[in-house]
Amino acid sequence: MAEEPQQQAESSGEPVVTAVVPEDPWAFGRALVVAAVVLIALDWLLGMLMWLPFFSGLLGFFVEGLIAGGIAFRYGRRARPIGRRRLWCGIALLVVISMVGVLFFETYHFCNRVGEPPYFSKSRNVVLKSESDASSRKVALGELSSGAVDAFYDFLAKEHAPGGMIGYARWATMSGAATIELRGESQSIKAGHRGWVWPTRTAIGAILLAVGLAMAFDALKDPTPVRNVLLPGEEFEEMED
Repeated sequence: MAEEPQQQAESSGEPVVTAVVPEDPWAFGRALVVAAVVLIALDWLLGMLMWLPFFSGLLGFFVEGLIAGGIAFRYGRRARPIGRRRLWCGIALLVVISMVGVLFFETYHFCNRVGEPPYFSKSRNVVLKSESDASSRKVALGELSSGAVDAFYDFLAKEHAPGGMIGYARWATMSGAATIELRGESQSIKAGHRGWVWPTRTAIGAILLAVGLAMAFDALKDPTPVRNVLLPGEEFEEMED
């Protein structure tokens, strides 16, 4: 009885659609894990590129998606064909993971910059004048830098609870400006992207990342491999002008 619809379709000349069974249904899950690992590794670099002039750092999100998606594609191709909904759910999950990583590393890099020149230049000059030995001068400057970083983290925790990367996101969105006191010196600190610019920039970055991943994963929707290179001895068709 189960063969009757297929026999009727064949007799009527209608094409028979057969379901394609993936070679390895779990391959896409492994591909997502690989992509997440690559994204987090690239987020460290992307966190430093956020303040490039003219928002050129946003291009890094698109490139990051292509790189991570291209590497992960080799692990997920055995799961093809992958449904559109499942594919976009995987991409959305990767975007969330990566954006959390970008926020973490952006906070880390920005806070560490507070401990570097030209911030607290007066205190640095005092250290350079008071310490004649090179090794002790290096230690004193390191203590000054770590103190500045800790002071900024304390500011985020106090003024924008709970601090950390969430506090940094709140601070950058609300004002992006702060005044830190350390060793009697007052230092003004401002984020390069602040106010409405920060969440807008972050949203555009997330969209570009999703586009890069979608382009890298697009061929996973096809049941058979897609290629634009002919194999040796393979026939080709000439296109008429």
